[in-house]
Amino acid sequence: MKIVYSHYSFQYSGIDGFAARLFQLLSRETTVDWEIVTTHIPDQYAHEVQQWGTIHSAPEGLEAYSTFLCERIHNADLLIATSPYDLFAARTIAPKMPIWFWAHGVTPVWNWMCRLCQTLDVTLFHINPQLARNFHCSAGRHWVPRYDLQKHSQTCLELLYFGRLDWVNKRCHWGLQLIKAIQKTGLDIRLDYVGSGPGEAALREKIHKMHLGNQVRLLPPVSPFGDQSWMGRYHHILSFSKLECTPLGVLEGVSQGLLPIYTPVPFRAFDYLADAPLELGPSPKIAAMVALISAHWTAGTTRTPDQYGPLAQHFQTRFSPEQAISELRPFLLKLQARKPDSGAFDSLWSANCVKFGFRKSRQTSLFSR
Repeated sequence: MKIVYSHYSFQYSGIDGFAARLFQLLSRETTVDWEIVTTHIPDQYAHEVQQWGTIHSAPEGLEAYSTFLCERIHNADLLIATSPYDLFAARTIAPKMPIWFWAHGVTPVWNWMCRLCQTLDVTLFHINPQLARNFHCSAGRHWVPRYDLQKHSQTCLELLYFGRLDWVNKRCHWGLQLIKAIQKTGLDIRLDYVGSGPGEAALREKIHKMHLGNQVRLLPPVSPFGDQSWMGRYHHILSFSKLECTPLGVLEGVSQGLLPIYTPVPFRAFDYLADAPLELGPSPKIAAMVALISAHWTAGTTRTPDQYGPLAQHFQTRFSPEQAISELRPFLLKLQARKPDSGAFDSLWSANCVKFGFRKSRQTSLFSR
């Protein structure tokens, strides 16, 4: 079975990390030839990714990327799409191709995306049930219920930022403002950034200028293939994203008992975490954020896994690649049993390539096998 996984920029965190673990498990279910189509993958992860699939470097630019993707998915049994662009390109060229779409970020609020997703075989999904209704599919294992605040014992408050270091969309530098404000209350606090990205150099410079070298550390990225229990030493996980409704890095931390500190995002996509006591508003409201942290910060007993709140326990048992595999197994069997007629497929493919203006690559024929 040939499966193509498409992500314009493979960051190996968040959605890509969870997907990678999912695909490892899928490979145990059946013989799978994985092909990963992306414009970029970090050097430190390329070798690891090559162990479970073949990487195809696509050209940048949406039109060039879509054309390249359509070449790669010809004769594929399944496309796993992660953005509206690769999903729409594949649906345009090969309307009968089985597609699994990974819904994330603000994608589900677009009406045309909701209608398109209703035609798909599977929608991999990790947003709240209200938005799930747009897809007419269940979100039972993918949403976060209420939970009780846990008490911690250390005298130092440990915060974690996990994921891509990006100033524009992730707003990772907001963590420094938060640390500076909390310091003024006299609370002993530490912040670790675990990850990499285009904002790393600027973040280091900002830490130096704000004299936070003793309170803030930049640590190398952690492979999502490993055991994430290392997160358990922290108390809060931070998300300052202005777009994502559920950064998977945050849910990883929640699964280890961390309380999320997050920014409101468009379309109230974080409503299902509204019972969390810590919501970070715009910068002027950071003082209120500090007051909330101080109010909930009390000494207690050392945490053990059985002391995690219902949120963490629910997430640990239900939001997992193993759970996802059990639900996706029937679709894999269906795919194996319905190999399309190659002649009819080629005819439809050729007609749509001409109709929608997709061009053959100069190096590789669109119809090569």
